[in-house]
Amino acid sequence: MFEFFICRVHHVAHRSARHSFIVPMRLLADSFAGDLRDFLLKTDRLHQIEAFPQKDDASRRVFFEAKLSTVVYVAELFAPPGTVRVATHPWDRVQSDSPSYVADTSQLLSLSSSDAVIPIGLDDESWRLLVKLEQDAGTTRLSDVGRWSTGEIMEGPTLRPYLAKVGCGVPLARGGNVARFEFKEEAKQGENVFVDLDRLRSERPRSAKLADQQKPRIVFQECAAVDNYRRIVATAVRPGILCAKTLSYLCDTNVSLESVLALLNSAVIEWRFNLTSTTNHVTLPEVGRLPFVAAAGSNADFRTLAEHATESCRLSDEKEESQARFRAELWRTMDLASEHGESWTGVSRLRDLDYFGWEGRFPAWQPDERSAEEAHWYPNGVSPPLEGDGPGEIPWDLIARVYPSYPLPGIDAEAWEAAAWDDLCGLLRKNKTKIGNPRIRADLTGSGRIEHPTGALRQLREMFLEHHRQIRANRARAAELDLLIDRIVFRLFDLTLDEQKLILSRVGPGRPLPPRRGRKRKKAKQRVDRNLRLFEDG
Repeated sequence: MFEFFICRVHHVAHRSARHSFIVPMRLLADSFAGDLRDFLLKTDRLHQIEAFPQKDDASRRVFFEAKLSTVVYVAELFAPPGTVRVATHPWDRVQSDSPSYVADTSQLLSLSSSDAVIPIGLDDESWRLLVKLEQDAGTTRLSDVGRWSTGEIMEGPTLRPYLAKVGCGVPLARGGNVARFEFKEEAKQGENVFVDLDRLRSERPRSAKLADQQKPRIVFQECAAVDNYRRIVATAVRPGILCAKTLSYLCDTNVSLESVLALLNSAVIEWRFNLTSTTNHVTLPEVGRLPFVAAAGSNADFRTLAEHATESCRLSDEKEESQARFRAELWRTMDLASEHGESWTGVSRLRDLDYFGWEGRFPAWQPDERSAEEAHWYPNGVSPPLEGDGPGEIPWDLIARVYPSYPLPGIDAEAWEAAAWDDLCGLLRKNKTKIGNPRIRADLTGSGRIEHPTGALRQLREMFLEHHRQIRANRARAAELDLLIDRIVFRLFDLTLDEQKLILSRVGPGRPLPPRRGRKRKKAKQRVDRNLRLFEDG
C-alpha cells in the first residue's frame, strides 16, 4: 500500500512541498518497486535517505511488532534532480557516525541496466568503488552470459502427483541440497524427493524447461536471509537432476560454467549484491544485473577461475564422502545399525566432523569484550588476532575472518586433535545406552578425557582422528582455493590492494562457522517506553 500513498502525495501537495514516509526498505532496490523508484529519481529531488536494515533483533528494530527492514526518505516534489545523502544505521536510531555517502541522481540511474537502484551500507569510499565497478563493467551483466531460469517444478500440491518412490525416479534438488561449490545428495532439511520424469513429460509435452534437466547447470538458492554470512550460494549440478522453484539456474552459456560459478561465489559479487538487496530473496533480476567482466571468455584468468571452481567442487564431494564413510564405520564399530544413527544426540555434529575440537586450534584464545557482549564468536570461529600479511599482502586477520578454514599460522594441530577426541568422548557418553559394544560402554565410565583407550575404543580413536585430519586438510585446501579465486577476480576487476581490503572487510566468512555451544540468545524483551523518539542523535 505504501506505493499508492507515495503516488497520491503528488496530487494533493504543493509543487514545491517536501514529503517523507517511513516505508519498507524494498523501495530502494526491489524490482517490484522499480517503476516507482525511477519515478521518484526523475520527477522529484531526493534529499535524504535513512535506512534501517535491522529486523531480526526485536528490541532494536524500528517496529517491535513488525519484522521488517525500513527506510525514511525526504523528497521535494517536482524539483530538478541533484545530490542525495544515503545513510545506513545499525539499529533503530539515526546516528551521526553511521556509514553514509552522497550520490548524484544521474549516477544512481546509471547503476543498473534495467531499473534504478539505491545502494545501502556504503560510505564515500565504498561508493566510489561501486561506481568504478559499474563503469568498468560497462553494460555487461551476468544476465548476458547465458540463459537463466527458475527451477522446473513447484513444490507442494503441484509436485504431489509426480512423486516417485525413493531411488525410482529423478532426484529433485532443493535449497537444502545446495552449498557453496557443493551439491549435497542428502538435503540438510527434510527427506530426499524423487520425481517420475516420464509422467511429468507426458503431461507437460510443451515444457521447454524439462530439456534443461539433461544439461550441466549452475544453480543458486533463491532464498537467503539478509543476515546470512553469504547471500549468494551457488554450485554445479550434474545432468539428470531436476530443480525445484526454490533454485535458479544457468545453462546454454557463452563462457565456461565453472567461471560463472567462481564469480558468483566470489567476495566481489557477494559485496556488490548485498548493497542492493533489501529482502531475504535472491532473485534472478537482482543477480542478473550484477557486473560481469566484459569479453572474459578467452581470458587466461577466467580459464584459471574455471579450474579452481572445478577443484573446489571435487574437494567438497571428497569431504562429504569421507564424513559418510566415518559415520558408517562409527556405527559398525559400536555395533549400532546406521538406520538408528539419526536418533543420536548431536548427530548433526557428526556431519561437520572437522569442527570437532575447533576451540583447540588456538588454546590460549579468549573472545574479545565486544564478541562476548553481543554473544558472537570472533568472526573466524576461534582465533587470536593475527599480525602481518598473508598471500597477496592481505592481512592474516582479514584472511582469518573471511576464510576461517584457511591454514593460518600458529594453529596447534595436536591441541586441536586432543580437543576433538574430548568432544567425541562427550558425545559417546551422552549416547552410552545406545552403544551395543559392551567394551566401549565400559571404557566410557567416568568423565574427562580417555587418555589411553584400549581395544575397540582405541581403534575408534585412530579411525576418528584419521578422518578428522583428512577433512581438515580438505577444508583448508578449499579455503586456499577460495582465496585464490577472489584474488583472480580482484585482478579481473583491476582492484587496488586498498579496494580488495575494503571488500573483504565487508563480506562474511566463506565457510560455515562452528556451532555456538553454550551461547543461546536471550529472548528479546518488549520495550516498556513506547514514546522513544525515532530521530534521536547518538
